[in-house]
Amino acid sequence: MKTCIRLAVSLALVSMIVVTANAREIKIKWRDTVEFKELEKAKKTAVDENKFLTILVSNEKYDSDHQGAEATVDVIHETIKGMKSFSVIVRATVSNIQGVNGADPFSAAVREGFQKAGNSLPMIIVINPAENKLVKVVPAQEVHTDGSKAFRDLKKAARDLKK
Repeated sequence: MKTCIRLAVSLALVSMIVVTANAREIKIKWRDTVEFKELEKAKKTAVDENKFLTILVSNEKYDSDHQGAEATVDVIHETIKGMKSFSVIVRATVSNIQGVNGADPFSAAVREGFQKAGNSLPMIIVINPAENKLVKVVPAQEVHTDGSKAFRDLKKAARDLKK
């Protein structure tokens, strides 16, 4: 009888540990990125260094119980890794982008990129800050399937930008 009770308690504890261990927050490594509140400084840096400005729109954090969270975080990490050499990366949320209301050409390029990106997160919006023009909206699915190969044409365009 005692053995059955011990076994039942042990199984209950193990199952509770497994459930809490699975629902953990997935860490996003935001190294080599700039926060949205420093957008103007990032824009100036990108112009001075002849780089693109990439706005990476995503949630603040992801839980492992959210379907597709691991793949989404992998896309974010792959984007940062693949673009940090030729682009200043600004991390933003959807509400940050929706708050961009200026009448200047840069704000118009940000809004255009946001509209073209659709509803899926993360959104990868690449802008040429020197010309205030949208260069490309990179689909997250393309980054997920092709990895850093998704940024080849942008890397070539960045080389042309430096000439």
